Amino acid sequence: MRNPKNLFFFICTIILFVLFMTTVAIADDASTAEPARNYLTWEFLGTMYGATAAVLLIIQFIKAPLDKLWKIPTRYVVYVISLLILLSVEYVLTGTLTFDRTGLILLNAVVVAMAAMGTYEATFRKVENKQKDTPG
Repeated sequence: MRNPKNLFFFICTIILFVLFMTTVAIADDASTAEPARNYLTWEFLGTMYGATAAVLLIIQFIKAPLDKLWKIPTRYVVYVISLLILLSVEYVLTGTLTFDRTGLILLNAVVVAMAAMGTYEATFRKVENKQKDTPG
């Protein structure tokens, strides 16, 4: 990290990550908390943070193999995964999928997909571009 801008970006990223994790920890109801047995729960996936994190992790896991098999634009895959996660959460938590809720889920999937793509752009893309520009 020779460049002060890179150091500043790295420190800001760490601070934002710590703030995000602190917010998630505070939001959890401490009175009913039990030892962590699951990293992801349906309730957490039903939040904006949870859905975005899950989509980002899934996309990072399947992106390279998917690009080798099919040349599907990643943003479409991100939206489909966002939609599937939100539909699954709705069905698991409520037991039904109504027409009006499905309409909202279609819109919320756009929000989750945009957040996941924005998170990718803010973190991983800069690192990838830096690696491409570095000789050797």
